[in-house]
Amino acid sequence: MKLDEMDSANTLTTEQLMLRFDYFVAFMVGFDHDRFVKIDRQKGRHVLDQLMNQLMPHEQTVIALRFGFLTGALHDLGECARKMGIPRSEVKEHFEIALQKLQVKFPELINS
Repeated sequence: MKLDEMDSANTLTTEQLMLRFDYFVAFMVGFDHDRFVKIDRQKGRHVLDQLMNQLMPHEQTVIALRFGFLTGALHDLGECARKMGIPRSEVKEHFEIALQKLQVKFPELINS
């Protein structure tokens, strides 16, 4: 699933989305500045779509909300739970599973 398909009210510009993606990349490398890599916009959007395709729909939604990929606003787990209409514990489980999947696929996509 592509991010554009997740929310038809997506109002982020490409610049805003890439700023959120930069934050996501920093998060994935543990905010280690030596490992942080800036990715050009074309590749960044492709990498983000490929990463999201690795996830189940609830996992995609949690990641998109947590990292602000839909509106630019970051949401904590409680806010994600309210927006998704599910318990916080379920959101946390989806988030943790999604991160495990992404940590496996992320280095492969960044280095390709």
